[in-house]
Amino acid sequence: LGADPGLLSIKRHELKHAQGKFLIDRGRIEEAETFLLEWELSGFQGDELQTLNALLVEKRISLREEKARSLIDSGEFTQAEEYLLDWELSGEGVSKIPEIYAYMEEFKKEDMKRRWDEILDLIEMKDFEKATNNLNQWKSKGNLPSNIGWLENHLEKKHKSQQRWDEILDLIEMKDFDDARKKINEWKIKGNLPSNIDWLENHLVKKQNIYQYKNNGVTIDPSTGLMWQYKADSIEREWSDAKIYCNNLNLAGYSDWVLPRIEILKDMIGRETIFDPLNRSKYFWSSLDNGENAWGVYFLGEFEDEYPKSSK
Repeated sequence: LGADPGLLSIKRHELKHAQGKFLIDRGRIEEAETFLLEWELSGFQGDELQTLNALLVEKRISLREEKARSLIDSGEFTQAEEYLLDWELSGEGVSKIPEIYAYMEEFKKEDMKRRWDEILDLIEMKDFEKATNNLNQWKSKGNLPSNIGWLENHLEKKHKSQQRWDEILDLIEMKDFDDARKKINEWKIKGNLPSNIDWLENHLVKKQNIYQYKNNGVTIDPSTGLMWQYKADSIEREWSDAKIYCNNLNLAGYSDWVLPRIEILKDMIGRETIFDPLNRSKYFWSSLDNGENAWGVYFLGEFEDEYPKSSK
Protein backbone atom coordinates (compact mmCIF):
# COMPACT_ATOMS: atom_id res chain seq x y z
CA LEU A 1 0.00 0.00 0.00
CA GLY A 2 1.37 3.43 -0.89
CA ALA A 3 0.93 6.66 1.08
CA ASP A 4 -1.07 9.54 -0.31
CA PRO A 5 1.55 12.01 -1.69
CA GLY A 6 -0.72 14.98 -1.01
CA LEU A 7 -1.22 13.95 2.61
CA LEU A 8 2.53 13.46 3.09
CA SER A 9 3.20 16.94 1.68
CA ILE A 10 0.69 18.48 4.07
CA LYS A 11 2.32 16.70 7.03
CA ARG A 12 5.78 17.89 5.99
CA HIS A 13 4.55 21.46 5.73
CA GLU A 14 2.89 21.22 9.17
CA LEU A 15 6.13 19.92 10.70
CA LYS A 16 8.15 22.68 9.06
CA HIS A 17 5.66 25.28 10.25
CA ALA A 18 5.88 23.95 13.83
CA GLN A 19 9.68 23.88 13.68
CA GLY A 20 9.88 27.44 12.33
CA LYS A 21 7.42 28.73 14.96
CA PHE A 22 9.41 27.01 17.70
CA LEU A 23 12.60 28.82 16.62
CA ILE A 24 10.81 32.16 16.42
CA ASP A 25 9.07 31.77 19.80
CA ARG A 26 12.42 30.96 21.43
CA GLY A 27 14.01 34.07 19.96
CA ARG A 28 16.51 32.08 17.91
CA ILE A 29 16.28 34.65 15.13
CA GLU A 30 19.29 33.68 12.98
CA GLU A 31 18.30 30.00 12.98
CA ALA A 32 14.72 30.93 12.11
CA GLU A 33 15.86 33.19 9.25
CA THR A 34 18.07 30.43 7.81
CA PHE A 35 15.31 27.86 8.20
CA LEU A 36 12.68 29.98 6.41
CA LEU A 37 15.09 30.91 3.63
CA GLU A 38 15.89 27.27 2.95
CA TRP A 39 12.21 26.43 2.98
CA GLU A 40 11.51 29.20 0.48
CA LEU A 41 14.41 28.10 -1.76
CA SER A 42 12.93 24.63 -1.83
CA GLY A 43 10.14 26.13 -3.94
CA PHE A 44 7.43 26.36 -1.29
CA GLN A 45 5.22 29.46 -1.56
CA GLY A 46 2.34 28.59 0.82
CA ASP A 47 0.50 30.71 3.40
CA GLU A 48 2.41 28.96 6.23
CA LEU A 49 5.69 30.51 5.05
CA GLN A 50 4.17 33.99 4.81
CA THR A 51 2.67 33.61 8.29
CA LEU A 52 6.03 32.58 9.74
CA ASN A 53 7.83 35.46 8.02
CA ALA A 54 5.32 37.88 9.55
CA LEU A 55 5.84 36.29 12.98
CA LEU A 56 9.61 36.57 12.52
CA VAL A 57 9.34 40.31 11.79
CA GLU A 58 7.17 40.83 14.89
CA LYS A 59 9.63 38.87 17.02
CA ARG A 60 12.61 40.87 15.73
CA ILE A 61 10.83 44.11 16.56
CA SER A 62 9.85 42.79 20.00
CA LEU A 63 13.43 41.74 20.77
CA ARG A 64 14.76 45.10 19.54
CA GLU A 65 12.38 46.92 21.86
CA GLU A 66 13.29 44.63 24.76
CA LYS A 67 17.00 45.21 24.19
CA ALA A 68 16.58 49.00 23.93
CA ARG A 69 14.54 49.18 27.14
CA SER A 70 17.07 46.94 28.91
CA LEU A 71 19.92 49.31 28.01
CA ILE A 72 17.87 52.27 29.23
CA ASP A 73 16.91 50.56 32.49
CA SER A 74 20.57 49.80 33.22
CA GLY A 75 21.50 53.47 32.64
CA GLU A 76 23.47 52.74 29.45
CA PHE A 77 21.99 55.71 27.62
CA THR A 78 24.81 56.17 25.08
CA GLN A 79 24.59 52.54 24.03
CA ALA A 80 20.79 52.78 23.92
CA GLU A 81 20.98 55.78 21.56
CA GLU A 82 23.45 53.98 19.27
CA TYR A 83 21.22 50.91 19.29
CA LEU A 84 18.12 52.95 18.40
CA LEU A 85 20.00 54.58 15.52
CA ASP A 86 20.96 51.15 14.11
CA TRP A 87 17.36 50.05 14.51
CA GLU A 88 16.12 53.13 12.63
CA LEU A 89 18.54 52.40 9.78
CA SER A 90 17.17 48.88 9.51
CA GLY A 91 13.79 50.34 8.56
CA GLU A 92 11.94 47.60 10.41
CA GLY A 93 9.33 48.52 13.05
CA VAL A 94 10.56 52.11 13.20
CA SER A 95 7.14 53.34 14.35
CA LYS A 96 8.06 51.96 17.83
CA ILE A 97 11.20 54.12 18.11
CA PRO A 98 9.60 57.48 19.14
CA GLU A 99 7.83 55.72 22.00
CA ILE A 100 11.15 54.29 23.24
CA TYR A 101 12.89 57.67 22.96
CA ALA A 102 10.11 59.16 25.10
CA TYR A 103 10.57 56.34 27.60
CA MET A 104 14.30 57.03 27.72
CA GLU A 105 13.81 60.76 28.35
CA GLU A 106 11.43 60.08 31.23
CA PHE A 107 13.76 57.43 32.63
CA LYS A 108 16.70 59.85 32.41
CA LYS A 109 14.85 62.40 34.56
CA GLU A 110 13.99 59.77 37.18
CA ASP A 111 17.50 58.31 37.07
CA MET A 112 19.06 61.76 37.50
CA LYS A 113 16.92 62.54 40.56
CA ARG A 114 17.52 59.09 42.07
CA ARG A 115 21.30 59.34 41.69
CA TRP A 116 21.36 62.92 43.01
CA ASP A 117 19.29 62.07 46.10
CA GLU A 118 21.29 58.89 46.74
CA ILE A 119 24.61 60.77 46.72
CA LEU A 120 23.21 63.49 48.99
CA ASP A 121 22.01 60.81 51.43
CA LEU A 122 25.46 59.17 51.43
CA ILE A 123 27.07 62.55 52.15
CA GLU A 124 24.71 63.11 55.07
CA MET A 125 25.57 59.62 56.38
CA LYS A 126 29.27 60.59 56.04
CA ASP A 127 29.87 57.66 53.67
CA PHE A 128 32.13 59.81 51.50
CA GLU A 129 33.91 56.92 49.81
CA LYS A 130 30.68 55.45 48.46
CA ALA A 131 29.38 58.90 47.52
CA THR A 132 32.57 59.53 45.52
CA ASN A 133 32.33 56.13 43.80
CA ASN A 134 28.69 56.71 42.88
CA LEU A 135 29.48 60.17 41.53
CA ASN A 136 32.36 58.88 39.40
CA GLN A 137 30.18 56.05 38.08
CA TRP A 138 27.47 58.56 37.18
CA LYS A 139 29.99 60.76 35.32
CA SER A 140 31.24 57.76 33.34
CA LYS A 141 27.70 56.86 32.21
CA GLY A 142 26.55 60.38 31.37
CA ASN A 143 23.10 61.94 31.83
CA LEU A 144 24.55 64.58 34.17
CA PRO A 145 22.58 67.63 35.36
CA SER A 146 23.89 71.10 34.54
CA ASN A 147 24.63 71.75 38.24
CA ILE A 148 26.70 68.60 38.80
CA GLY A 149 29.58 70.91 39.79
CA TRP A 150 27.62 72.00 42.86
CA LEU A 151 27.25 68.39 43.98
CA GLU A 152 30.98 67.74 43.51
CA ASN A 153 31.87 70.84 45.54
CA HIS A 154 29.33 69.92 48.23
CA LEU A 155 30.84 66.45 48.57
CA GLU A 156 34.39 67.82 48.71
CA LYS A 157 33.51 70.42 51.37
CA LYS A 158 31.62 67.95 53.54
CA HIS A 159 34.44 65.41 53.27
CA LYS A 160 37.12 67.95 54.20
CA SER A 161 34.94 69.20 57.05
CA GLN A 162 34.60 65.68 58.44
CA GLN A 163 38.35 65.12 58.12
CA ARG A 164 39.00 68.31 60.11
CA TRP A 165 36.42 67.25 62.70
CA ASP A 166 37.97 63.80 63.12
CA GLU A 167 41.49 65.26 63.30
CA ILE A 168 40.46 67.63 66.11
CA LEU A 169 38.66 64.86 68.01
CA ASP A 170 41.80 62.71 67.76
CA LEU A 171 43.91 65.56 69.13
CA ILE A 172 41.49 65.96 72.04
CA GLU A 173 41.61 62.24 72.81
CA MET A 174 45.41 62.39 72.74
CA LYS A 175 45.15 65.32 75.21
CA ASP A 176 46.87 67.61 72.73
CA PHE A 177 44.50 70.42 73.68
CA ASP A 178 46.67 73.30 72.39
CA ASP A 179 46.86 71.87 68.88
CA ALA A 180 43.13 71.07 68.95
CA ARG A 181 42.36 74.70 69.85
CA LYS A 182 44.74 75.90 67.12
CA LYS A 183 42.99 73.71 64.52
CA ILE A 184 39.57 75.05 65.54
CA ASN A 185 40.76 78.65 65.26
CA GLU A 186 42.29 77.98 61.81
CA TRP A 187 39.01 76.39 60.74
CA LYS A 188 37.08 79.48 61.86
CA ILE A 189 39.32 81.71 59.78
CA LYS A 190 38.97 79.57 56.64
CA GLY A 191 35.21 79.14 57.02
CA ASN A 192 33.01 76.19 55.96
CA LEU A 193 32.17 75.51 59.63
CA PRO A 194 29.63 72.82 60.57
CA SER A 195 26.48 73.94 62.38
CA ASN A 196 27.57 72.05 65.51
CA ILE A 197 31.02 73.63 65.85
CA ASP A 198 29.96 74.91 69.30
CA TRP A 199 29.63 71.31 70.48
CA LEU A 200 33.21 70.59 69.40
CA GLU A 201 34.53 73.64 71.26
CA ASN A 202 32.58 72.71 74.41
CA HIS A 203 33.83 69.14 74.13
CA LEU A 204 37.41 70.43 74.01
CA VAL A 205 36.87 72.62 77.09
CA LYS A 206 35.25 69.79 79.07
CA LYS A 207 37.94 67.27 78.20
CA GLN A 208 40.68 69.78 79.01
CA ASN A 209 39.08 70.63 82.35
CA ILE A 210 38.62 66.97 83.27
CA TYR A 211 42.24 66.23 82.43
CA GLN A 212 43.51 69.19 84.44
CA TYR A 213 41.29 68.33 87.40
CA LYS A 214 42.46 64.69 87.44
CA ASN A 215 46.04 65.92 87.66
CA ASN A 216 44.94 67.70 90.84
CA GLY A 217 43.26 64.58 92.24
CA VAL A 218 39.67 65.44 91.32
CA THR A 219 37.23 64.58 88.53
CA ILE A 220 34.17 66.34 87.10
CA ASP A 221 30.87 64.64 86.30
CA PRO A 222 30.08 66.27 82.90
CA SER A 223 26.35 65.56 83.29
CA THR A 224 26.01 67.55 86.54
CA GLY A 225 29.20 69.63 86.80
CA LEU A 226 29.84 68.27 90.30
CA MET A 227 33.43 67.79 91.44
CA TRP A 228 34.47 64.51 93.07
CA GLN A 229 37.64 63.14 94.59
CA TYR A 230 39.15 61.08 91.77
CA LYS A 231 41.08 58.60 93.89
CA ALA A 232 40.37 57.95 97.58
CA ASP A 233 43.09 56.98 100.05
CA SER A 234 41.70 53.39 100.22
CA ILE A 235 41.12 53.64 104.00
CA GLU A 236 37.74 52.23 105.05
CA ARG A 237 36.00 54.45 107.63
CA GLU A 238 32.96 54.46 109.83
CA TRP A 239 30.27 56.96 108.86
CA SER A 240 31.31 59.61 111.40
CA ASP A 241 34.99 59.29 110.44
CA ALA A 242 34.04 59.63 106.79
CA LYS A 243 32.30 62.94 107.55
CA ILE A 244 35.36 64.17 109.47
CA TYR A 245 37.63 63.13 106.58
CA CYS A 246 35.55 65.19 104.13
CA ASN A 247 35.36 68.20 106.45
CA ASN A 248 39.15 68.21 106.89
CA LEU A 249 39.99 67.49 103.21
CA ASN A 250 41.87 70.17 101.30
CA LEU A 251 42.15 69.12 97.66
CA ALA A 252 42.72 70.94 94.37
CA GLY A 253 42.50 74.26 96.20
CA TYR A 254 39.09 73.47 97.74
CA SER A 255 38.28 72.86 101.42
CA ASP A 256 34.46 72.64 101.33
CA TRP A 257 34.24 68.90 100.69
CA VAL A 258 31.21 66.99 102.08
CA LEU A 259 29.66 63.54 101.99
CA PRO A 260 27.21 63.55 99.03
CA ARG A 261 23.47 63.35 99.50
CA ILE A 262 22.05 59.85 98.90
CA GLU A 263 20.15 60.89 95.75
CA ILE A 264 23.31 62.39 94.24
CA LEU A 265 25.43 59.36 95.13
CA LYS A 266 22.77 56.94 93.83
CA ASP A 267 22.59 58.91 90.58
CA MET A 268 26.27 58.07 89.99
CA ILE A 269 25.46 54.36 89.51
CA GLY A 270 26.42 53.61 85.91
CA ARG A 271 28.63 56.71 85.73
CA GLU A 272 31.21 55.63 88.28
CA THR A 273 33.75 55.23 85.47
CA ILE A 274 34.82 58.84 86.10
CA PHE A 275 36.48 57.56 89.30
CA ASP A 276 39.75 55.72 89.62
CA PRO A 277 39.15 52.00 88.84
CA LEU A 278 40.18 50.94 92.37
CA ASN A 279 37.39 53.07 93.84
CA ARG A 280 34.56 51.53 91.85
CA SER A 281 34.34 48.31 93.87
CA LYS A 282 33.98 50.09 97.26
CA TYR A 283 30.95 50.89 99.35
CA PHE A 284 30.54 54.69 99.78
CA TRP A 285 28.73 56.53 102.55
CA SER A 286 26.17 59.26 101.89
CA SER A 287 25.25 62.07 104.27
CA LEU A 288 21.82 60.53 104.99
CA ASP A 289 21.57 58.88 108.44
CA ASN A 290 18.73 57.29 110.40
CA GLY A 291 19.68 57.04 114.04
CA GLU A 292 22.17 54.21 114.35
CA ASN A 293 22.26 53.62 110.62
CA ALA A 294 23.29 55.56 107.52
CA TRP A 295 22.75 55.10 103.80
CA GLY A 296 25.40 54.35 101.22
CA VAL A 297 25.89 53.05 97.66
CA TYR A 298 27.67 49.97 96.39
CA PHE A 299 28.63 50.69 92.76
CA LEU A 300 29.71 47.16 91.86
CA GLY A 301 26.32 45.73 92.83
CA GLU A 302 24.49 48.83 91.61
CA PHE A 303 22.32 49.32 94.71
CA GLU A 304 21.93 51.59 97.74
CA ASP A 305 21.30 50.26 101.27
CA GLU A 306 21.22 51.14 104.97
CA TYR A 307 24.07 50.00 107.23
CA PRO A 308 25.11 50.55 110.88
CA LYS A 309 27.23 53.71 111.18
CA SER A 310 29.93 51.69 112.83
CA SER A 311 30.42 49.64 109.64
CA LYS A 312 33.47 50.15 107.50
